[in-house]
Amino acid sequence: MPYRGIMFDLDGTLADTLPDILAAANHAVTTIGLPPINTEQCRKLVGYGARHLLAGALGDNATEEDIVAAADRFRTYYAQRGLEFVQPYDGISSLLNALEARGMALSILSNKPDPAVHQVTSHLFDTTRFGAIQGACDQLPLKPDPTAAIAVAAKVGLPVDQWAYVGDTAVDVETGLAAGMLAVGVTWGFRDEVELSAAGADVIINTPMELLDHLPASA
Repeated sequence: MPYRGIMFDLDGTLADTLPDILAAANHAVTTIGLPPINTEQCRKLVGYGARHLLAGALGDNATEEDIVAAADRFRTYYAQRGLEFVQPYDGISSLLNALEARGMALSILSNKPDPAVHQVTSHLFDTTRFGAIQGACDQLPLKPDPTAAIAVAAKVGLPVDQWAYVGDTAVDVETGLAAGMLAVGVTWGFRDEVELSAAGADVIINTPMELLDHLPASA
């Protein structure tokens, strides 16, 4: 298959955002007197969007009003301080350079709120190298629904079967499969190989540059 486009998840795939997400989540829950969550709890909750994260952090007794209020506090804190600790994973810059050298189209699709996706991406990368950057918004359903992935592919102008979707969670694998893309799971992010394999990943890689082994030498 002549893959010509690579669509990346952001959190846990291109960038280690977990410390900043944890700080924002704990700000949201501790301001109402609830105990903070730890890194491993946060790691397991990330991937399904801010509402899911805060619902899990607040616990089973949280009301819808509690979740909405906490999500608002989370987004405000993250907008102000969400770049304190974030870093690209080792090898990501080299991978992006290599993919561009091969003529690959690059894009980002995340369940992170769209303003935060652009905030993090512009802080870490040259955004002009991405044909589309899309985060969660009211107009598109969250992953693993494939609608947003298909829309990003259309915006860039490549058929879905010429894309690989690369991410670190079962949500990402399920998104890629549902969209008709090569589903690539990565083990350096927030989940492990067991989850990625169980979700049906077509390919699982342990370092960024391994992706090149599954792509043609030229576009």
